[in-house]
Amino acid sequence: MDPIRRLVHLRGSVRPAADPDSLRRHRHRHGATDTTAAPTGPADHSQARPRRPFLEPHPHHPRPARRDRDAPAIAWFRVPSGRLDDDGPVFLLIHGVGLSHRSFSRLARELSPHGAVIAPDLPGFGSAPGARRGLSIEEMAQALLPRLDRGTIGHRGLVVLGHSLGAEVAIEIARLRPALTLGVVLVGPVVDPEASSAFGQARRLLIDMLQEPPLTGAMVARDYIRGGLLSFAAGVTSMLRYTTADRISSVTAPVLVMRGARDPVAPAPWVARLHHSAPGGYTAEIANAVHNVVHSHPRAVADDVVDFAMALVGPSRRCGPGAPSPAPVTAERLRGTVAD
Repeated sequence: MDPIRRLVHLRGSVRPAADPDSLRRHRHRHGATDTTAAPTGPADHSQARPRRPFLEPHPHHPRPARRDRDAPAIAWFRVPSGRLDDDGPVFLLIHGVGLSHRSFSRLARELSPHGAVIAPDLPGFGSAPGARRGLSIEEMAQALLPRLDRGTIGHRGLVVLGHSLGAEVAIEIARLRPALTLGVVLVGPVVDPEASSAFGQARRLLIDMLQEPPLTGAMVARDYIRGGLLSFAAGVTSMLRYTTADRISSVTAPVLVMRGARDPVAPAPWVARLHHSAPGGYTAEIANAVHNVVHSHPRAVADDVVDFAMALVGPSRRCGPGAPSPAPVTAERLRGTVAD
């Protein structure tokens, strides 16, 4: 069975039932025989198909209460992939500024056959309450560590994928927990020094929003509205203060840097600089995509991420349909045109 269909967290709507007396009056006026009877058992909703999210709240890490805001709180989500006991990697997906785990809803489906998938809502975004003060990127990463240190990852290792601001948090996770980290994937990383101000980033984000596909744009707008202006502004401030190009040089795990070919937030020269700064770095570019490529082009992103991850875990530990078919990752295969 598709693991996504096993989710227990449902979201949908139920139309209120009609009043039986009004149905009898209606049928009497129109000459119909009254066959209405009071229900004798539970209603049959077997034909109902409520929409289900691809990431469900983690059963052992419920959504934090909003009244407890003294410490950074994380809301954890997962795809129950059915591969929690095998040797596949654990994919940790970290969202960008103003967004939430929903930005990975499509990518999570593509990655789940190849390993466990977990995704947090960072403090102040999505379902996670904000802290009493703005948090630095380092503090956001520290807030994720208690979940990662509980021993459930073990020998499987983490493939840490961060998008936009999440790329900065991913770098910090890799720096703080090198023994847990198999590899790091930076998608649309920030902040390009050529636009290292709030105005510069806002301008690029606006250009990007005008080019995003309608469904991706709607997802972004919904998360922006839900998170609110204060959380967004605090996230941008933290994002601008983090020195990505300097920190990435201290990451010991292999790094894959990705971008959409038309991404105005992470232009090609900036991605090439990060690629050359990262030890053992690779690059990949997704054609016809802009900044939110993890939502708009999930299959193309997953193809490169899975190839990268499976080369790291080795042939004996590959899983998923058709394993061990993925070819090893090579610079020629992933580099594309960004770093040439």
